[in-house]
Amino acid sequence: MQGMATRDSTPPKPTPPAARTARGMGIGDKVCMTGRMALILEITITGYVEDVRNGRLKIRIADTQGTTPHYKGVSLSPGVIIWDDPSGWYLCN
Repeated sequence: MQGMATRDSTPPKPTPPAARTARGMGIGDKVCMTGRMALILEITITGYVEDVRNGRLKIRIADTQGTTPHYKGVSLSPGVIIWDDPSGWYLCN
């Protein structure tokens, strides 16, 4: 997990709306990240890509399995929007 996830901030220099990351993630895709709570409880955080700019994803968090994990300084819960590097995320079903 590199850098900071930021809450609803806009990065500079927009790229075309059809942009995809090198990992194939684009607008509308459902993405997941596996995390841990209290070092023992493994959870899957899901969200939807709303934008892709400068190789970063704008993700609206959809589900945190009833938890409020802290990720790169942001408390994640359904509806929260973050900008993040795609490296910790993967396409999910």
